[in-house]
Amino acid sequence: MKRVLLVDDEAMNLLFLKKLCSHLHVSVDTALNGDAAVELFAQNRYDLVFMDIHMPVMNGLDALNKIREMEIEFGYHTPVVAITSDSGIHESMVKASSFDEMVFNPINIELIRSILSKYLL
Repeated sequence: MKRVLLVDDEAMNLLFLKKLCSHLHVSVDTALNGDAAVELFAQNRYDLVFMDIHMPVMNGLDALNKIREMEIEFGYHTPVVAITSDSGIHESMVKASSFDEMVFNPINIELIRSILSKYLL
């Protein structure tokens, strides 16, 4: 079974993303900040991660850097999708940060479905 990690400090966003994943019959874990996401990533192998960029405790960029360091040790790459409502963040900035994809809030359902299909089917 495929595994997805959803990371966002907004519970409603997590619920929305989890609902979009439910039709794919994947295992979904959630985290409310980057620190919790890093802990989960260290304990589990995920096929896809959706990561909010702006969160308390540890932001998405710092969490991504820690995840990418772990991937070197683990020997595999996990696609990580950046989620942001900050219109000042451009796709080139996200790509330079080693995110694989980027989506903006409010979330485009068709774009999320496309990303889920691309990485999980």
